[in-house]
Amino acid sequence: MHLDMKLVSANFLFMMRTLTPMLRKFCLAKHPGSRSKAASVLGAALACLAVGLPLGQASAAPQVVTTIAQIGQPLSVIAGDCLQVRSLLGPGSDPHLYRPTRSDMTALLTADILVHNGAHLEAQFAKPLDQFAKRKPVFELALAVPNAGLMRDSEQVTDPHFWMNPALWARLLSRLIEDLVGHEQASAMLDPGCAERLQAGAQDYEARLLALDAWTQALFSNLPRERRVLVSAHDAFGYFGQRYDFQVEGIQGLSTDSQASLKRMNDLAELLVTRQVPVAFVESSIDPKSIETLLTRAAARGGSVALGDALFSDAMGPAGSPAETYIGMFAHNVRAIVRGFGLQENGAPEVGEQKIGEQKIGEQEIGQGSAAQKALYDLDVTAPDFPARLKERLHVDALK
Repeated sequence: MHLDMKLVSANFLFMMRTLTPMLRKFCLAKHPGSRSKAASVLGAALACLAVGLPLGQASAAPQVVTTIAQIGQPLSVIAGDCLQVRSLLGPGSDPHLYRPTRSDMTALLTADILVHNGAHLEAQFAKPLDQFAKRKPVFELALAVPNAGLMRDSEQVTDPHFWMNPALWARLLSRLIEDLVGHEQASAMLDPGCAERLQAGAQDYEARLLALDAWTQALFSNLPRERRVLVSAHDAFGYFGQRYDFQVEGIQGLSTDSQASLKRMNDLAELLVTRQVPVAFVESSIDPKSIETLLTRAAARGGSVALGDALFSDAMGPAGSPAETYIGMFAHNVRAIVRGFGLQENGAPEVGEQKIGEQKIGEQEIGQGSAAQKALYDLDVTAPDFPARLKERLHVDALK
């Protein structure tokens, strides 16, 4: 009989990880003197060896596997060394179409905890995740979105792109930590003190995302609402548009496995021309041909529409780029959209003398050539002190 040694090894690792919480408690427990002291010490030693731990020492952090990096990267920041976090889908991956590989299945099998977005984003992972949920903690972020907060298309299909609203994403990540810490099996895997550290990390990260949201609101506030039409390759920016008051139009629907009709392409070309939309955007994980075709059709109708910088929609940026983090990815998109709608290289928006939120920053209006607008635009949103620096720029005491 031929044995698949990789599969045997994966199953053995899964069995040991399933037993790890129980063995960890035994390994770290104090064994008082008694007639069975020798047996207790021997038992503890064997338990520790079974999970690869020296007696009396802390265990390795639980292994968490997430589907998308928009979950995994923030979670790694929140958790520090309390969790070992790995994401399966890398830069350029399309979660709507992605099929789990053999190595993905091994990672899911051997992980302690699994986290996915849900709402049919990772459609090909649905059956494996349902099966693994019978054996280990599996968390789905979509379940924490109130029904009233869900966006749906004309066919009542739920929009799964929750990370396009950083305020919403902050709440979902905080809820994930709350659920993880409150889960009996998952919490038993944590080392002492990690529950508190995870909760503190979630609070800190939520503050950073709320600052990111306030920064975005400020940059868009001097773009007249009638000009806020965001056209991209597929309908991934619904929650973005809802938060920042953009009309969002995608060539394809909520999923990239849908096909754009000729009528849809012609309707969008007409929209670009009649609304004088200056820019349309490709997406990093989608073939640009559809957007290029759209711009050609708009030009045939007398329109002049530029091709904007690629936006990150379903995947984050490559390693080493500013967009390799969730905050960096979101900031890249905001800056690309602001530039596409007329922000000059010196940071001055070509949209007249609009004010931020109909108010002033200090005594200076945010308008053409404004140094205050450039100071906002140039803030390093990935820096740890970003929330404090943003408060200084906006002259506010709190970010909500």
